[in-house]
Amino acid sequence: ENVVKLKERDAAIANLLQSVQANEGIISNLREDVDSFKQKLAESIEDNRRLQHESEIFAAQIIDQDEEFECLNAEIKDKANKIAALKREIAASSIEVRNVKNLERQLGELKEEKRHSMGRINNLEAKLRDIELKKAEEDGFEVERLKLELKNAVSDKEMTEERMT
Repeated sequence: ENVVKLKERDAAIANLLQSVQANEGIISNLREDVDSFKQKLAESIEDNRRLQHESEIFAAQIIDQDEEFECLNAEIKDKANKIAALKREIAASSIEVRNVKNLERQLGELKEEKRHSMGRINNLEAKLRDIELKKAEEDGFEVERLKLELKNAVSDKEMTEERMT
């Protein structure tokens, strides 16, 4: 009878050892998953830094474009004032008429430059919005997903450890 109990006990111990070994494999896999998630999180943070840097560069370019736009507006206003003054003096000579036409051409060129600059500013603003949206998506969605996956992996590991005890 004792021999039977000893054999049953030995069989139970062998089963527990097999269970422990299987659980150690699971824990090892979970640790690898956690390391992988940490690596992905680090990569995501690096991407975030890179996008932030690009956003700052675009913001600086937009500021430069705004300053250029203000200068162009000042030039246009100045040219428009010159044209108005010349129009009042036109009656005297054909040379003055040619000067007015030259100034009007320059005004047209400046307006075209202004239109081109406005297009560039609009394009840069759109790129900045796209980068900010991409950054928000990466910051919010990817990090939250990785945090959830990490939390689930830790929970699975704890449940496995509980089953071992």
